[in-house]
Amino acid sequence: MKVFGIDIIKGSVRSRTRRPVYALARVEDGDVQGVEEVTGFRLQRLLAAEQPDILAVDSSRRSPPTSANSTPSCSRSRPQRNSSR
Repeated sequence: MKVFGIDIIKGSVRSRTRRPVYALARVEDGDVQGVEEVTGFRLQRLLAAEQPDILAVDSSRRSPPTSANSTPSCSRSRPQRNSSR
């Protein structure tokens, strides 16, 4: 299972002058694969490319804005329900 944990370490998503910088921790099958600082743009690209099973955030208000063509990350992590009952 691939898990990404993110948190803002600099800036604010509400600021027009200083874009936020995020801390990204990548964990796969319980092993920390890496920790790095990334911009919101880079974070969006990594999420789209690697599609983690879980995205751990402390507040959804502080996560990077998504583009119009992207799928919200929370929809990927929800289990699918079996519709045949």
